[in-house]
Amino acid sequence: MYFRDLLLNKHSKYTSLQIANEIGTDSKKFKELMKLVLANEKLISQRAAWALSFSVESHPALLLPYLNKIINTLPFSNYHHAVRRNIVRVLRFVTIPANLKGKLIDDCFELSISQSETIAVRGFAVDLIKINAKEFPEIISALMEELSLQISDASPGIKSKIRQLKLLL
Repeated sequence: MYFRDLLLNKHSKYTSLQIANEIGTDSKKFKELMKLVLANEKLISQRAAWALSFSVESHPALLLPYLNKIINTLPFSNYHHAVRRNIVRVLRFVTIPANLKGKLIDDCFELSISQSETIAVRGFAVDLIKINAKEFPEIISALMEELSLQISDASPGIKSKIRQLKLLL
């Protein structure tokens, strides 16, 4: 596997971009990368997730065939935080089908309020809720209320997300 060898050889932004550029719009190459991300091999999966992030940002349609699997695997609790961060990040670039929105919003709500989760994952989860729950202001209100309870211990990033949520109400 070409991508696996690249990821094992060196971990860098350059390598991740090289893989994303190699994939381009090729769904077969993207499938190879997705297998590495979802294999949950700590080192390989976290490195592959960074390449995934660059690939999906350039070509979001590549992720569409994997949405069901990804959303049904959320919150990726047994995966390295880099995988969770990049998965939640890339979901912002695609339109989530109505049949998957409920689970996505529920899982992102839990990720958002989890103080044991990394700030980046929490922030991207809030972004996903903002994007996908616009028609459900009660969810946004509940999230803001939960996050506000944590405000005294919140990072600047989470405080910023709270301010952004207030603008939606």
